[in-house]
Amino acid sequence: MQRGFTIESSYFQGNQGRKINAWLLKPKKNSALKSVFALHGNSGNINTHFENFANLTDFGFQVFIFDYSGFGYSEGKANRKNALEDSYIAFEFFKNLSEVKNTQKIIYGQSIGGNFAIPVAKKNQNEIEGLVVEGTFLQTDDIANHYVPVFGKIIVKNNFDNEENLKNFRKPILVIHSKDDKIVPEKLGRKLFEKANPPKNFTLIEKCHVCGIRFYAGEIAEKINKVIFKN
Repeated sequence: MQRGFTIESSYFQGNQGRKINAWLLKPKKNSALKSVFALHGNSGNINTHFENFANLTDFGFQVFIFDYSGFGYSEGKANRKNALEDSYIAFEFFKNLSEVKNTQKIIYGQSIGGNFAIPVAKKNQNEIEGLVVEGTFLQTDDIANHYVPVFGKIIVKNNFDNEENLKNFRKPILVIHSKDDKIVPEKLGRKLFEKANPPKNFTLIEKCHVCGIRFYAGEIAEKINKVIFKN
C-alpha cells in the first residue's frame, strides 16, 4: 500500500557519544509548514510507534521521531534518565534541521513520552507554538500509585517536577485522553490538565491507549490548528 509520506533516516549524537536513531516523516503532497517533535510511549521503537504519528502527514504536518537510548537502533542503556537526556538533545537536532528550521513547531508526547515532553517544552517554549500530550500522566509516582496503591509513590520517584514545569509553561496546551484507556486512566489526564496554564483544551476520545491519531487524525489535526495555531 502506498503511503502519503516519505521517511528520511538520520542519526545524532547523544550524551557520552551514544548514537541515536531518528526518522523524519515528510508529506508527499506539499512542503510542510508545521513540524511535530514526537516523543513516543514506553517499550517498542520507531518501527512500532511511527504509525501512531504518521497519519498527521495527511494534514500537512511533518513528524520527527526517534528511538530512546537502548531502543531500536539507538545505542546506550534504556532508562528514564537517558530517555529524558535524549529528548533534550533530540529537540536541538530537530529544530536545526533544514526542513524544520523555518517551520512552526509543536511537541507531541504520548504516554511516558508526554511525561518527558513537558520539561522539554518548558525549556524550549520560545521555539514552539505549543504542546500536545496524549494518554499522559503528570508525575511517574501518580501512575505507580494507581497500580500499587499506598506504596507506589515510595517505589517510583520522580527525577523532575512536572507540576512546576507546567506552572512555568505559558504556551497553549492540548491534552488528549481516551475514556477507554486501560493503561493511564482518564483521571490522571484530567489531573495534568488542571495543573496547566491557559490557554488549554481537554479533548476526550475513545479507543485504546495512545490510539488517538490512528482513529481521530483529522479531528486531532483540526484541534491542533484551532488550539495551538489559532486557525
